[in-house]
Amino acid sequence: MFMSLSFCVSSFLVGLWQL
Repeated sequence: MFMSLSFCVSSFLVGLWQL
């Protein structure tokens, strides 16, 4: 559960960084 949560957060941060 924590691994998938951290994966979602990291993906979200990468998406913001690409903006």
